[in-house]
Amino acid sequence: MIIKIPSKSLLFGEYGVLYGFTGIVVNSWTFYCEFDFQIVKDSNIIGIYSDYFSNNAIFLNKKKIITIANYLKSNPSDQSFFKTITIDRNELFFTYILIPYSEFLNDFSFNLYINKYFDKSLGFGSSSAIIACINLFFQKTMNLSETEVWKNIRYTMQLSQGKGSCYDVSVQFHNAVVDADIPNTMQKIWMFKNTLPIPYLSQLNFHGDFGTILKTGVYSDTKKTLKNFDMNNPCNFNFAQKNSELAEKFIENPHNINNLIRQSFTLQQSHELTIKNVDLLFSNLNFKYLGSGKGDTIWTTTSELNKIQNQYVLYKIIL
Repeated sequence: MIIKIPSKSLLFGEYGVLYGFTGIVVNSWTFYCEFDFQIVKDSNIIGIYSDYFSNNAIFLNKKKIITIANYLKSNPSDQSFFKTITIDRNELFFTYILIPYSEFLNDFSFNLYINKYFDKSLGFGSSSAIIACINLFFQKTMNLSETEVWKNIRYTMQLSQGKGSCYDVSVQFHNAVVDADIPNTMQKIWMFKNTLPIPYLSQLNFHGDFGTILKTGVYSDTKKTLKNFDMNNPCNFNFAQKNSELAEKFIENPHNINNLIRQSFTLQQSHELTIKNVDLLFSNLNFKYLGSGKGDTIWTTTSELNKIQNQYVLYKIIL
């Protein structure tokens, strides 16, 4: 089974989506990941192959995953258990994803070949793409309902991040293709809300030029940024709510992005989510940071492109 997953970017509503407010997300097939799943019988090992890893592969022991899963079922609140075992960082990430599917691992194993992945400095969602593709693999293989799958996705997110809106996994899971070519439609824009049990995702059928995504060359650690964001802080709540208000304004008037981008950047500055070096590099542009901010990629209107070098351009959002 070959699964392809597009890149994602959160245009408006960053942090607001953590509280269940509205977010605006774009997915693009200009950049995508490709995963090749091969089922293996009578094996206690799951192989994950990619040149991303220092040894080009990591190997997971099914019995170890099943043991951890059984312990957590009996002790659901004791996640400190992970600190007591010796486990590689990459192995731990895949273990988080596979724990909800431990009961199926008694029946079969698989090898996963990651043929294509995003540069981690772009913030296009390599981790979320892996979560989406493995869950989609089990859904197709074991004929699971979407509700069952999302229960497992949320459990993985709880183990790995502690908090998160799942907007990235949602849009990538929804737009993935299985054993098929990438779609002719390169980009789509979505309204997202983190509803339970399944996130709400609705395509916005707008047409026209919706700006350009640029790279900054700065890596942003989303997990670290979210960890430092106190959701119980009233100031953070107000900040998040204002970001989602811009998302609602975008839905009302999608071609007012020049003004909305300017307002969003002002918000980001007020919450110290900008980077001095990036601000200086693109000081002649009207732009905003994407996602949790502090690096990765920025968004500007296409009319601004004559002010910068082409080396920063990733793709244009043309609907």
